[in-house]
Amino acid sequence: MLPLYLFLFIVGGGIALLSMAGDILGGGADLDFDPDLDLDVDAGSGPGLDGSSIWKAFSLMGLVYGIMGAGATGTLLHLLWDGDQVLVTGLLAAGAGVVSGAGASLILGYLKSSGSGDVASERSFEGLAAQVLLPIQGEVPGQIRIRKGAREHVLRALPFGSASQAGPQPATWTHVVVVEVRDGVAYVTPGGPALDSLNP
Repeated sequence: MLPLYLFLFIVGGGIALLSMAGDILGGGADLDFDPDLDLDVDAGSGPGLDGSSIWKAFSLMGLVYGIMGAGATGTLLHLLWDGDQVLVTGLLAAGAGVVSGAGASLILGYLKSSGSGDVASERSFEGLAAQVLLPIQGEVPGQIRIRKGAREHVLRALPFGSASQAGPQPATWTHVVVVEVRDGVAYVTPGGPALDSLNP
């Protein structure tokens, strides 16, 4: 069983490290899993989990931490007991995985729902200047880079309203201002100063 525990620990730990690297490096190296893949804990469910909310305790990152916890616990116990207590090791490793995964999900869900984390809401980008990374081709979204605080964010972008009909075509825009953000897509208009001088 030791190879299985080591595999779980390496896979879970590797994904967790990649996620942390994305948080630290930000910008183009952003590897966050939060925005689209988390199954957040219902903020109104309180500390207890009933039958309908138990599955919400496991976000994608919670599953990763659960795998890592099970692998680490299984590896340590296997080495501690020289592989003798196979059943007990397996049960304790599974239990540790459930506890660590649920705990991580609850903590991440609380931080996200309370705004304690560093995840910017969509509305917080509105009114900020951005630099175009990939040209906006009419109805085909481009990409923009926004600096907010100490972090840089990359969003898909489309022209706002009839902005594509007035002045230069969107494909020629190099700097834009975010008017609105919906479902992870920024709707922008041309103009605005260089990104380096704004959005402290």
